[in-house]
Amino acid sequence: SIGVPSYYWGSNCIHSSMFSNCTKAGRCSTSFPSGPNTAATFDRELVRSLANVVGVETRAGFNLKWVDNGKNGAGLECWGPVININRDPRWGRNGEGSAEDPYLVGEMGVAWARGMQEGEDPNHVLVAATMKHFVANSVEGSWNPDGSWGGKINRHTIDVNITKQNLADFYWPAFRESIRHGKAKGIMCSYNSVNGVPTCLDPLQRAARNAWGFDGYVTSDSDAVEDAWKYHGYVKTAAEASCLALKEGGCDIDSGNTYNDGLRNASFAKACEIDGAVARSMKVRMDLGLFDPPTGPYWSYGEEKIGTDASRALNLRAAGESLVLLRRVFNRMDVDRSGSVSMEEFRALAPVLGLRVTAPLAVFVAIKMLLAPVLAWNIVAQASKSERLLAFGESLTLPGVLDRLVVSDDFWRTVLTVAFMASLNNVCTMLTKALLAPMPFARALLASR
Repeated sequence: SIGVPSYYWGSNCIHSSMFSNCTKAGRCSTSFPSGPNTAATFDRELVRSLANVVGVETRAGFNLKWVDNGKNGAGLECWGPVININRDPRWGRNGEGSAEDPYLVGEMGVAWARGMQEGEDPNHVLVAATMKHFVANSVEGSWNPDGSWGGKINRHTIDVNITKQNLADFYWPAFRESIRHGKAKGIMCSYNSVNGVPTCLDPLQRAARNAWGFDGYVTSDSDAVEDAWKYHGYVKTAAEASCLALKEGGCDIDSGNTYNDGLRNASFAKACEIDGAVARSMKVRMDLGLFDPPTGPYWSYGEEKIGTDASRALNLRAAGESLVLLRRVFNRMDVDRSGSVSMEEFRALAPVLGLRVTAPLAVFVAIKMLLAPVLAWNIVAQASKSERLLAFGESLTLPGVLDRLVVSDDFWRTVLTVAFMASLNNVCTMLTKALLAPMPFARALLASR
């Protein structure tokens, strides 16, 4: 023995401390609203406050030597939050995710990381936020290649084929911001492959993290390294998967038995650069103060920090602020079965939401393109007032654009930029509508008069 105490890696902190325990006084860990709800508050400081409660209660439970449901151990690296993009409603874990917009999810990730890690001890982190699941982990359930249910495609087997630009514009930003501005100490690599390479073994994903200044540790999802050889068939053995995960993917912790089974040969393990993984994981434990005398403020946390009146009040506030009411401008927002829509509705809805009526491509593509500068004017004017651009209208949502777009001092240049994007997206939207719901040309012209 080298005298290093054992440690349990794997405390889930998605929207609460992992502990289901309660104190003798009947106070239980606070379970805050789920990821989509907290994102819907659009409130960084609120999310940061509730994340801090999660960190404090996790520390307190750790000091009290609580374990998860009396079965599993508990550590101080919080595996959460989930900052995958809620891109497809068929993904069964959207309730764990956050939102559709990369910018918003990135801001929530920063708030979570800072809230969980920062506390009253400037020399140590409260807990180690571990952002998950990296990356493009957007499939749940069992599917067939044609999209029907019940096949062999699932989160363990899927190979996500996406361009590097889509990675950079859509899937990476939330993790990038959490690392750069939230100083997140941990990242969890996912079960899936990206463009043929399992994420835990992927040198591209490692290079991205390094480019963002990541200095924490990486853990696999529950034995995702096993998936690399057993389900993806990327390599043939557990030993090969383990070696590539360490050497190429930079996966320091295997949440499973694959490293234990595949790295038993000491010289082989050393050649796979296991020393670097040990150093990074030990550094996180040092950042948590686990090798220091238990004299700092975090070591005093106990039952009095669990389920406090203040955390309950914060929970109620978060639940209230997460509610979203959608206003219907008219009793009907789309063309009815007769194909008619009033000009009053047309004129009122067009500059606000983009045209949502169904009509032939030739008519409404032209109209929407003519309206694009008006839409752009409204968008930029609103953004100039609020100093932030949180969302476009339904017809203007362009993944990746929100991550890069900044309202320029050159007002007109920004108007023209947004107008171009609106026009381009309108063409795509109307092409889709024309294919899905065609309507006779003459009938639509008569209906609009």
